Amino acid sequence: MPNFSISEFAQDQIDAIALNIFSNNPGAVDPFLIEFKAAFALRAGMPRMGPVRPELDGAPRALLYETYVALYDIYTDPDDGGEGIEIVAVFDQREDIEGKFSR
Repeated sequence: MPNFSISEFAQDQIDAIALNIFSNNPGAVDPFLIEFKAAFALRAGMPRMGPVRPELDGAPRALLYETYVALYDIYTDPDDGGEGIEIVAVFDQREDIEGKFSR
């Protein structure tokens, strides 16, 4: 099964998004988080599918989900030699991503 992990920074961002969703619609939080993480798992199975964002620090790849952009790095799993992804940041697409995550 493809592996993914979430950095502490990205998890903090996901938590803030979840809190915002909860404040508007408490019943929507759990389905959103389940589907968002399912998108991470799906991308982990095809990690090179996401476009590279060379203008951003570390040139991460991007995964678009609803109005959010999850930036991720690809790594090699030491246990099985397969590729996995680490979600390094999550932003609303309307935010200035380059201003917050650029070189």
